[in-house]
This record gives sequence, C-alpha cells and structure tokens, in this order.
Amino acid sequence: MTDDVEIAIWEINSKAAIAESGELSEVVMHVNPANGMLGFAFAHSQDLASYPNGTNSSYQTWITDWTGVNQIGFTYDSKGTMFGTNGGTDTYTPNKKVGRFGLISSKWGIISAQSASVDRFSGYTNYRRLRLEYLGLARNGTYASNVYRFAKGDCSQFATVVPSDNTNLTNLYMMYYDNTLGELKFKAGQYDTSWSYDKVNLEKFSFKKASFSFGDFADDAYNESCVSTLNAYNPNYATTSIVSTVDSGANGNSNAKPGTYYSIAAVPSSDGNSDVVVAVWYDAINKNLWYSYITNPLTNAGKRNSNGAVSTEWATPVAILKGTAGESCAIAVDDDNHIHIAAYSRKNAGSLYYAYLDSYNTTFDETKNLVKVDSYGSTGQYITMEIAKDSNGNNIPYIGYWMNSMIYPKYAYLVDTDISNGPKPGVDENNRYTGAWESIMLPTSSEVLRDDINIGLYKYQSAQNGHIKGEIREIPRLYSSTGTGTEYAGVKNGIAGGNGTVNPVLAYGISETGSGYIETAQLK
Repeated sequence: MTDDVEIAIWEINSKAAIAESGELSEVVMHVNPANGMLGFAFAHSQDLASYPNGTNSSYQTWITDWTGVNQIGFTYDSKGTMFGTNGGTDTYTPNKKVGRFGLISSKWGIISAQSASVDRFSGYTNYRRLRLEYLGLARNGTYASNVYRFAKGDCSQFATVVPSDNTNLTNLYMMYYDNTLGELKFKAGQYDTSWSYDKVNLEKFSFKKASFSFGDFADDAYNESCVSTLNAYNPNYATTSIVSTVDSGANGNSNAKPGTYYSIAAVPSSDGNSDVVVAVWYDAINKNLWYSYITNPLTNAGKRNSNGAVSTEWATPVAILKGTAGESCAIAVDDDNHIHIAAYSRKNAGSLYYAYLDSYNTTFDETKNLVKVDSYGSTGQYITMEIAKDSNGNNIPYIGYWMNSMIYPKYAYLVDTDISNGPKPGVDENNRYTGAWESIMLPTSSEVLRDDINIGLYKYQSAQNGHIKGEIREIPRLYSSTGTGTEYAGVKNGIAGGNGTVNPVLAYGISETGSGYIETAQLK
C-alpha cells in the first residue's frame, strides 16, 4: 500500500444536554466566541424552550407556553451575548387570541424556568422579550392563525457585528420566512450592550405595545387579540425589509422566489455603520439557490416600504445553483471578508456543493467558483458551516451535514488551500474522492433527529501568543459552577465544553426511548 491511512477516533457525549421530559426538537448549537463554551437552544417537554445564558451556561430553561414552544433560533455576538427567537403555539380562535414570535437576549434575563401559569411567562409576553409579530393574521374581515408561521425550514438566521471602534455596540441582523404571507423578511438593529437594563419596559407584562426597541426590533403587539381595527393590530412593514415574495420575487428578478431555507452572514465594518449582509436562500417554486446582499443595512433600515413592497436595497439576486438545488444551505464570511456558500443539490441522488466568492460583489462564475464536495451515496442535507484560519493564514471552511444513505452525520473541510484559480472539487466526474477535501463520517449508534448537523469552532479573536486573528483554537474542557470540577447536564441547565483539541465539534438532537438529548462529537 502506498496511501496513508488515518484512523478517526471520536469522543462522543450522548448527554451534553437533556430535555426536562419527553423529546426535544429544533436543536441549534454555537461555540461561544468569548470563552469556548458550547451553547445550545432547543424546544422540549411539550411547553418549554432552553437557551444559553450568555457566557454563564450552555443552556438554561428560558421560556414556556400554554402549549408548545417553537421557532427556535439563536446567535452570539463576539462578547458572548445571546440573542434568540421563539414563538408560543397557544391560540384561542373565538377571541382571535394568538401567540407571538419574539426576540430574547441574555442581557434581558430568563422569562420562566417553569411551565406556564400566567400569560406573563408564555408566548404572549413582552416580559423580557420583544414581540416581533403575531402568529395570526386578520385582514379584510378574515382571520387565520398559523402556529408554524415562522417555524418552517431554517426559522431565524442571524448575523452579528461588534464594531472595533465601539465594542459596546452589537449590530444584529436577522432573516426569517413568513409562511402565511409567503415573504422572506429581514431586520437590522444596533444594540448598546452597555445600557442599563430597561426595567420600565422589559419587567412588566402588557398586551399593549411597549416602547422599547432598537432599529427594526420593536414590540409589534397592540392588544390581546389579532384584529385589524382602529388602534388594534394592523400589520405594516415599517420595521421589516422584504427580500423576496411568492407573488413578485426579489428586487430586479421576479423569478427569484422565496422559500423556507436561507442563511445570512455579515461583512463587518470598523465603525459599524457600513456593514454588508450577504444572504442565500432556496427558491421553493423554481428550485434554485439565490445569492444577494445589502449594503449599509442599518442606514437602509429607515427605508422600509410600509406597504410591504420588495426592498430595492437588496442587490439583484444571482443563481448559485439551479434546478432542485439549495434546499439546505449556509453562508459564512471569513476574517478576510471572503464569501463561502455550502448547499445541497437533489441531483444524482443528492450531493454537497461549495461556492467561493472573493468579495460580496464578485461576479459569480459557475465554472470557477462552484465545486462538488461530496457525492458518496445520498448526502449533503441539514447543512451548517463555519470558517477558521489554519496556522498559515488559510481560510478553511468546515461543513456539517447529513448523509441520508448511511443515516449518519458527516463533516467536510478544505485540504487543498490553493484557490488562486478557484476552489477544487472534492470528487471527480466519477464521484471518486480527489483529496482536495476531507470528508469524515460520524458512526454514532444514536437515533439522530433529522435536523441541522450543527458544527462549531473556537477562534482567536485577536493575534496573541504567536496565533493570528481568526485562527482555529482548542475548544476547552470546562469546569462547572457547582464546584464539582466537571461539566454537567441537568434538566434545567448545563455546561458543556470540548475535548481540548482544535477539531470542530458536531451537535445534533437524538432520541432514546422517548427521551430527548443533545449529542456532541469531536475528533480526538
């Protein structure tokens, strides 16, 4: 034999997080950039949802509802502040009473760690939460509620920027899909994390609209019911940018329809006022993957169309993949502001693709910028992606995904870093691996939920001790606040870390005899 053989040894924790009762769903994982702690968000126990409490815990029971909680998403800023979303699924149709889709933050505090007892702690609340939209809609005398209005596909996708000129600020960007109106929506706002806690507006509960807001993130709830009457809830778009609609497509391209799979990332600016947000989304009608971007999103937040017309601030979309492609996708920006895109294509039983753009406004050339990474069996669904530098300064994309034919999670990363003429494919025309990418299967014995295969990295945020900014670093083993000297997983909260290596960590939901857990896996 002349080929090198490497043995992959995985360290697996099948109980990194535990549902209080029953199974869990909508699992999201990120590595906290401030301390390397793993952070989890998930719905569980029929009426609860958990999120990481900033830098203090990996997860904490955060909100409840009279029925289930869904529409789970979260992100960290570079300081470890958590921002997340959720929706309550309780409705009472006779009174047109319906839950809200809302924004939470570790800066505002936990809403409730117990099952619902009053509306103050439910999906109706503005207690430590901004209600962004109703889950019902009343228009022209017709009322309809949809508890999955914002819960299909990728739910909430975030990007954050902490300007180097003022690290007290966090620019928060969010994309989500309105399954009732068929609209792909975007919000932008700048939050000052040094502000004192707004107890006047965030510590009280009312069905009336609260005054606390930042940018597009405002409490948009006027009363208990969802009724389109004077002084009641009358949906408008003053705090929402419409990227694409089923009816009219996107700016400059009526064929660029929306769908329930999408991803965003931010190209940062030092002053925080001239960021660029890049986005990819799956067109559920024409079956294409579209790419677009918006410059100066904070400034353009004042240019929303109150009638809901498609935003003209977004660049005309460009197709990255065409024909039954993009149903799972991810986009990321590296520390040199290059754009990385990963996507699934259903063609030829299912494959994982990767696209690279030198900058956000680079002209896309399919022959140069797009390659197939993995096509072994049916593979490439439930994608997440992170980018980090190696010690030589090369930007390495790491992609987590699902291999349907083998029913296992996988991850792939770039090996051949010479992309002067574009990235190289991971497989050839005969679907044989080329060596330009490494693709590794995780042979877990657990029953893995069909949802995102979350991948997480820990990176140096600045040059230190011979390491460069953006370089991948060890995900540490962590010590718990209980004084036991070990990490722990409880039904209310927990702390989870890595295994002390620089390898990326994978996280996903599993089911075991009716109970739900989050399993993590990292190569030794």
